[in-house]
Amino acid sequence: MTDLAGRVALVTGASKGIGRAIALELAEAGADLVINARGSAALDAVAAEIRARGRDVEAVPAERGDGGRRPAGRRARRGALRPR
Repeated sequence: MTDLAGRVALVTGASKGIGRAIALELAEAGADLVINARGSAALDAVAAEIRARGRDVEAVPAERGDGGRRPAGRRARRGALRPR
């Protein structure tokens, strides 16, 4: 991978799976990171892994604007959305 020293990368979905793998690979390449995901405990664990690689990281947990209800797409498919 290219040397990313002095660069900052933003990775969403960084708490698991492909997002986590990308964040760790970018850290290995020298990038500092801003990581985002819904699960704050898992996100903090990934941030710790990145710091262990000597990189700076800011973990920003995602906020659900729907009060924890189903995503708007699901409500729309079920006809639950009505004009306001």
